[in-house]
Amino acid sequence: MKEKEIVINGAPVKCWPLCAAQKLHYFTMLFSPPQVLNIGTGLYVKDDVDFGVLKKAVYMAYERFDSMRLRFVKDPENEQNVYQYIVPFEDRDIEFRDFSTWKEEAAHEEMCRWTAVPFEPFGKELQK
Repeated sequence: MKEKEIVINGAPVKCWPLCAAQKLHYFTMLFSPPQVLNIGTGLYVKDDVDFGVLKKAVYMAYERFDSMRLRFVKDPENEQNVYQYIVPFEDRDIEFRDFSTWKEEAAHEEMCRWTAVPFEPFGKELQK
């Protein structure tokens, strides 16, 4: 497969074939439970955190790294072929959860539940 232009939401978009690791990820996503692919991470901080500053830093990473803005799309001419494309940077909601009043075990269980929620494979962000 070669680079291809695909119309997405009414506009032509430059798309590229998936690399070998992405193909493995995609096929695993199709045939495995979501827990196989979802990697949950958490951070325990004992001091006050300025969530606005943290959110700005995450937005800077989204803007800087194209890999954080990858999306998958099926080839409309052959749905067996999947391509990737990069969306422009966009401010999107970053959910803030304060677990400071939770017991550590309960917070851990809640984060484990999040990893059981699958990602929409096409046209959506592949991380939260």
